[in-house]
Amino acid sequence: MAALTIGFTSCKKDETPATPAATLAVSPAAQNVGSSAGTINFTVTSNSTWTAVSDQTWCIVTSGGVGNGTIVTNYTENTTTSQRVASITITVSGLAPKVITITQGSMNSVTPLNQDVPATPAGLVNFAVSASGAWTAISDQPWCTVTASGTGNGNIEANYTPNGTTIQRVANITVTIVGITPIIVTVTQAGGSNVVEVSGEISGNVNWTADKQYLIKGFTYVIDGAVLTIAPGTIIKGDKLTIGALIVERGGKIIADGTASNPIIFTSNAPVGFRNRGDWGGLVLCGKAPVNNGDPQIEGGPRSHYGGTDVNDNSGILRYIRIEYAGYPLQPDKEINGLTMAGVGAGTIIDYIMVSFANDDSYEWFGGTVNAKHLIAYRGLDDDFDSDNGFQGKLQYLFAIRDKNVADVSGSNGFESDNDATGSTNAPITKPIFCNVTIIGPRKDATTSNINANYKNAMHLRRNTQTCTYNSVFAGYLGGLLLDGALSQTSAVNGVLQIRNTILAGTSSASTFFSVPSNSTMTKDSLTHWYLTPAFANDTIVNNVDLKLTNAFNLDQPNAVPMAGSPLLGTADFTNTNLQNSFFTAETFIGAFGTTDWTSGWAVWDPQNLSYGTK
Repeated sequence: MAALTIGFTSCKKDETPATPAATLAVSPAAQNVGSSAGTINFTVTSNSTWTAVSDQTWCIVTSGGVGNGTIVTNYTENTTTSQRVASITITVSGLAPKVITITQGSMNSVTPLNQDVPATPAGLVNFAVSASGAWTAISDQPWCTVTASGTGNGNIEANYTPNGTTIQRVANITVTIVGITPIIVTVTQAGGSNVVEVSGEISGNVNWTADKQYLIKGFTYVIDGAVLTIAPGTIIKGDKLTIGALIVERGGKIIADGTASNPIIFTSNAPVGFRNRGDWGGLVLCGKAPVNNGDPQIEGGPRSHYGGTDVNDNSGILRYIRIEYAGYPLQPDKEINGLTMAGVGAGTIIDYIMVSFANDDSYEWFGGTVNAKHLIAYRGLDDDFDSDNGFQGKLQYLFAIRDKNVADVSGSNGFESDNDATGSTNAPITKPIFCNVTIIGPRKDATTSNINANYKNAMHLRRNTQTCTYNSVFAGYLGGLLLDGALSQTSAVNGVLQIRNTILAGTSSASTFFSVPSNSTMTKDSLTHWYLTPAFANDTIVNNVDLKLTNAFNLDQPNAVPMAGSPLLGTADFTNTNLQNSFFTAETFIGAFGTTDWTSGWAVWDPQNLSYGTK
């Protein structure tokens, strides 16, 4: 049986592709020419038929074309003393016409009158001279040299060097044509970038100045023998991608001596509104003072080691410094802090420092003997002040304030102190002397809700530390004093670890002022009795409001100055032998403040919204 083939013929009409929309672009939009006759071109980009018409008889143009093309423009000599302009209209059907212009200089003229050039690299620009006779040209700036003279029509070639400053500069070129008033044309050069990238090693004597900003990329080391001097008002930023951190190694020095009106700022490289904890590594000082753990390498990733035998080792000066958004978590428990001081000696000056929004501890001391005054820890993640590995410095006027929403999974404390990670008896024993401290925790009062569960204690003293604290106030932590470990507890009983003339206030309940781990030498009751020994002059206050601080729990503008009638005023005691040292200033008040707020004028509580510029 034969196969049957059936064919179908479409009844649908053939479709015609849609015509694309007409396009037209012409560049450049305007050109300047000298007075002599010449030719100049404009580029047409189009997918359609176009026409071009000039409105001046002295300017003759290509009449039209199809698609992309060139408008060839021929112009005659301008023998007048007036500038003239020709407008050329380019038309494509269905589109608005484009108008371009040619501006022709007059006889005895110079065009253009100004040229803008970039800061770098060096280069040259030309000015067209239309002259009936001889002419001369002189620049008033050595960075811009010009063709000195000519006759008739010609060009002034202006050669300029790179602009090594951040400020725009202008060269005035005076062109004198015989018989007419001199003509001044200008070269305007943009200012250079004010950002200097820094990486690797800093050696020799290096100065950073406030007219530039410095971007630290990767671990950047001030090496042995080098001195980095930073001028007041200088802004240093850390690069997040490369974990920018500045590490002053043993034998290196940093002289960062700011002022109250011009503090030196280490901060995030992120723009306003996008800054966060951990945007860069932080600032690390490594010195040659004693530590109790050999020749250790600094934690967090840098190559540097620290420690030695020189108690008066000098790593330089840090004064009136703000450190913002630092602290990089290289791995768990191996973070770089806001300010890390490792084996730093007593010859170093640390005064008026503010660490804000640290991604780990605001301050941590690994051994060393460095002393410090006027330290602010603001809204950090982990501990405010952490001391380990034999640190034996003296500290006065410390202020910390916490954000109730932010705490570290490891447990956030005001003080955390260890002799070392194992609680050994390795010497030197960690024994910092703290005096005039105000710690403001996350809990203002009983109405404070949603406090981060990782908040722990105002003081966690453990692992054989012998920390001593005097004339201080700790308010608003969920727990007060946690005295942890048999050796530290024994040191307390024996009068080696001391807390004197100090107030614990506003814990989550009256029952949480004191705690000890289970199976301790001390019990909670015996710790309570020890702390409240009448001769120690310590106290507990249930409600923070009874401290009568001005506005201490205000995160936006904290003020921990005591008001009239505060129990902090007139109750200090400096008779303890640990305070008989010229470093300490004998005060009449408990806590970091008397009647004067020393944070005023240089501390900033909202660095997120500062648009940092150079001085």
